[in-house]
Amino acid sequence: SSSEENTDEVAIFEGLKRSPSAAYELHEKIGKGAFGSVYRATDIKTGREVAIKKIQFVVDTGLSQMQELNILQVIGDRCLPHHIVCVLDHFTWTKSGKHLLYIVMEYISGKDVRVFNAMKPTEQEQLNMATQLFEALQFIHGLGINHRDIKPDNIMWSNGKLTLVDFGLACRVPRCRGRQDGTRRYTWPGLFGAKR
Repeated sequence: SSSEENTDEVAIFEGLKRSPSAAYELHEKIGKGAFGSVYRATDIKTGREVAIKKIQFVVDTGLSQMQELNILQVIGDRCLPHHIVCVLDHFTWTKSGKHLLYIVMEYISGKDVRVFNAMKPTEQEQLNMATQLFEALQFIHGLGINHRDIKPDNIMWSNGKLTLVDFGLACRVPRCRGRQDGTRRYTWPGLFGAKR
């Protein structure tokens, strides 16, 4: 039941508690989505640059607060060859009464497709980009995962390599069938007539 799922999530949340400042130094905000903000950060131990998504954890919202993390963990170390952002670490923390979930991911220094397209890429670059995006979608669809928010802001391009990011709205088929969440401008028109 929904209440049992919420109880399980609270237990998982409590079990992952760790101070973010103990392992990472947060820098500037580099992105913001419907469910959280993304910061550039440094792994204190290794000096590696990473991206950390901070999500406020709220019980009884009807939406799994762990769904993005769960889906990225299903993809696991298959992320790199399939053009998917990789998860490196995750933990939770409570600050000023707010319960926060932190997802640590690889930092991508390139540009999103919106910015890259404004730079007038060559036909070959556009073909490479489209091919890599189709490969990423074919892979996640093969795992029964629907990203549900494909748009220029969520497609990064760096040195000829595409990376699909922001799985905040992603879900496992068939649980997400007919749901209309996402960025309306980039959503398949037929979905607006689908019944929930």
